Amino acid sequence: MQVTISTTHAEDEEKNISSSNENEVKAKENTEETISQEHQKEEPTQVDWYDKYIRLYADFENFRKRTNQERVSFMTSANEEILRDVLPILDDFERSIQAFEQKNTNVSTMKSGIQLIYDKLKHILLQHNLTPMQIQSGDEFNAELHEAITQTPTSDAKLKGKIIDVINTGYMRNDKVVRFAKVIIGQ
Repeated sequence: MQVTISTTHAEDEEKNISSSNENEVKAKENTEETISQEHQKEEPTQVDWYDKYIRLYADFENFRKRTNQERVSFMTSANEEILRDVLPILDDFERSIQAFEQKNTNVSTMKSGIQLIYDKLKHILLQHNLTPMQIQSGDEFNAELHEAITQTPTSDAKLKGKIIDVINTGYMRNDKVVRFAKVIIGQ
């Protein structure tokens, strides 16, 4: 005997819809799990952030220490170069002091020796871009280049507020004032 189970078209339709809904729900759950796992991978935890912060801070501290060491090293080596250039002048001064101690030295010879030492020092300073300011009596007073030691009354109206005398020469290196010129200005 053969039993035939017949279902209606509506029941088949309902089974197809429910299985398709189940498949959609499963697919949606799988997608949500995948997104959740990827989302967890992308967002670092608080421990990860702290670790990154510590590493970045350590890198910055190492950079700061290295640049400070380089700066100190550079300044030391730059000063050594100038000192090496000035040492022969020190030797010349020692020889001149020994010559002064001898009784048979000529004053004109001593004067010319001192002038040679002065010229040598001036030449070395020029080699290191240290140049004296060219200031004359009657020049305008400039507070960025000059330091007024005092004001003195003047009978010449043209010299009021202008430089009358230079006490110490000013020096510049690469357009930067190394030492201000000390001047007396007219009042």
